[in-house]
Amino acid sequence: MDVARKMWKWVLGLIILGVLPLFSTDKAFAAPTATVVVVDDLLGIDETSQVTITFSESVTGLDLGDLSAENGTLSNLQTSDNITYFATLTPTHNIYAPTNVITLDNTGVISGSGAGGGTTPSNNYSVDTVRPAVASVSVPAAGSYGTGKNLDFTVHMSEPVFVSGTPSIPLTIGTTVVEATYISGTGTDALFRYTVEAGLLDTDGIAVGTALKLNGGSIKDLAGNDAGVTLFNVGGTGNVIVESILPKINGITVPSAATYKNGDTLSFTVMMSENVTVTGTPSLSLVIGATSVQAAYSSGSGTSALVFRYIVEAGLTDTDGIAFGALQLNGVSMRDVLDNDADLTLNNAGSMSGVLIDSSAPTITGRALGSGNAYVDVIFSEGTFTLSNGTGALTPSDLRLNFASNGGGASAVSILSLKKTDGGELTGGETAIRVMLDVTGIPTGHETIEIAPADGASIYDRAGNAVEGSQSTGTVTLFDLRDPDPVISPISASFDKYAGASANRDITTTLTLHGKTLASLSNGATPLVPGTDYILSGDTVTILKAYLAAQPVGTTSLTFAFSGATAKTLAIAVSDTTPARSSDNG
Repeated sequence: MDVARKMWKWVLGLIILGVLPLFSTDKAFAAPTATVVVVDDLLGIDETSQVTITFSESVTGLDLGDLSAENGTLSNLQTSDNITYFATLTPTHNIYAPTNVITLDNTGVISGSGAGGGTTPSNNYSVDTVRPAVASVSVPAAGSYGTGKNLDFTVHMSEPVFVSGTPSIPLTIGTTVVEATYISGTGTDALFRYTVEAGLLDTDGIAVGTALKLNGGSIKDLAGNDAGVTLFNVGGTGNVIVESILPKINGITVPSAATYKNGDTLSFTVMMSENVTVTGTPSLSLVIGATSVQAAYSSGSGTSALVFRYIVEAGLTDTDGIAFGALQLNGVSMRDVLDNDADLTLNNAGSMSGVLIDSSAPTITGRALGSGNAYVDVIFSEGTFTLSNGTGALTPSDLRLNFASNGGGASAVSILSLKKTDGGELTGGETAIRVMLDVTGIPTGHETIEIAPADGASIYDRAGNAVEGSQSTGTVTLFDLRDPDPVISPISASFDKYAGASANRDITTTLTLHGKTLASLSNGATPLVPGTDYILSGDTVTILKAYLAAQPVGTTSLTFAFSGATAKTLAIAVSDTTPARSSDNG
């Protein structure tokens, strides 16, 4: 401001303030003082601050030319009382200056006390109108990444920033767009991460988007300036390969159609879409009839062909084909070289409608001894064969016979031959076997026999399951084939000595001699006299009443002795109901 202009402002101010006459006096006066305050001392992009200039007394002559602002411009100077003035500070664009002041030139200010002098500085204010920018982006190391692996990106900013929310970096994997989201970092470095999901394939390197996505969050510097989102100097990703396509089952080869018995091995080969590594022992569940079993992993880790095996257990039956359940990991893993877990869906499994199971061994369920001890019919739970391939008729050597005399008349029993129950020759597959017997001696009903397999590998069903050696008919008692003893009937009777009684009569008994003869008839040690005491006529013996009348009241036991047989007894109850005589008292 030139001297003339300042002088004019000074004179004009004196006139306005009515203090010009003071110049005609000898009175001394002091210059006004001021303070300058920048209200917002941290200015960023698109921000302004109010500036307050406060004088010690009312002044005139202040204009924007009396104020100078470092790295900014002042505007809109106004006052309502000539003591406090207000102005607006706008920072300079695209500059970072942490130390700045506004300077007031007091020489242009006039008060009633006189003109001002010197300068007044404001408080310090900082200007940051430089937008934070992405300086560079560090990318994952070259390599192949599978399911669950992390792709980490570090965004290096041009200055320290503060991140809120979850900004992200767009990535293109194959034809799929995914996002690496903000994980951590406040300052110049921020970490973004994408965890590879299943089903992605990019063999020529993933692509990084051109700009950050804020997703409602923010990235700001200390001054509150929003960061630029353009991604500069991104590292090369041409060798960052993603392969998260899960290994899958292309097919399953199954056992040949056949009937499998106890102890047979069922092998299954699971064909994978790529080589996989197996840890532990996963299993392939099978349904046999209504029973679930497990085919255990056997071999194939590191290849695409995994072998599972099941050894058929006893007691299972499936007549319409076994079925698959599921492939179970049992807490272990099945992964490709990039640690992608295999898809366990059982695709393209071979047909098992002809894979039948019969692992139930035949059992002996019944027996029947033939008339005259000629044979024993042995009943099995299913058709039987002599060979383990389910063919051939049984022979006597397939069975064993256990004999116990037990003091009887037979000294030995052996197997003579095997027949069908209708007498025909065996052809194989019969459930009922007639075991013809050769008996030495005459059984008396004390002897026992038992029929059992020769051992545990002599009789089989069609599937080849062996009848266990512990199976048997149980003990069978032979019939008594001796001639039977004679029989008398009746073996008891009643006789009354009273001549008028109905029981005063001859007593008859019938003999069934079974080829024997009556040797004698006695009453204790006293023999009865034929023709006098009794009459034998054919098979009938008549005890005459004359003999019985001579017997005492009580039981008369008559012994019938037979040749070569046991004696029999006829018990006759003798009574006497003769009325007593009455006496004549006249």
